[in-house]
Amino acid sequence: MRRASDLQRANAVKARLPRCGAKCRDGSRCNNPGTGAGGKCPKHGGLTPSGDNWHCVRWPKNEARYQRKVAALARRRAKRAAEIAAMNPERRAKYEAWHTATRKPGSKSARVRAKQNREAREILERAKTARTAPDPEIEALKAELDAVRARRAALEAELARLDAGEPTDQFPTGGVFE
Repeated sequence: MRRASDLQRANAVKARLPRCGAKCRDGSRCNNPGTGAGGKCPKHGGLTPSGDNWHCVRWPKNEARYQRKVAALARRRAKRAAEIAAMNPERRAKYEAWHTATRKPGSKSARVRAKQNREAREILERAKTARTAPDPEIEALKAELDAVRARRAALEAELARLDAGEPTDQFPTGGVFE
C-alpha cells in the first residue's frame, strides 16, 4: 500500500476546514478555508491583527522585503493624502469627525480603562442627583444611637470620678432610692 504524499495530506486537511462564506463582489460566497478569527479567510479579515499594537507596521528582516514594504507604505500614504485633498469640504468635515471619534490614541487597555472610568463617574453623578429624602426610620435610629452614646459618655465620666475618689451625688437619679 502506497502512502499519501505530504501535499495530498495537506490538501485533505484543507478540504476538511470550514469555508469562509463571506459575500464576494460578484455576489457569490467565498470558498476559501476560514482559518482566522470568526471563520474568515485572510482576504476577508480572518488574519486581521489585534491587540495593543495592531496598527504598528511589522518590519521584515530581509532587506529586499523591507525596501518593498517602505515603498508600498509611501505609495499608500501618498494615495490617501491625494484622496483627502480631493474631498469637498462637507465630506472632509465628515471624515475628520469620523477619524477623531473612532481613532482614539493609546493602547486598547488604556481606552477600556478610560471608558470604565467615564461610566463609573456617570453612575456616581446619577446617584448623587437621584438621592431621595432621608428615611424617617433611619433618622429616628440615628437619634436614638446618639442618645445612647451621650448616656454612655456620661456614665464613663461618672465611673472615672468614682475611680478617682471624688464625691458624687448622694442620691443619684434613676437609682434605687427613687
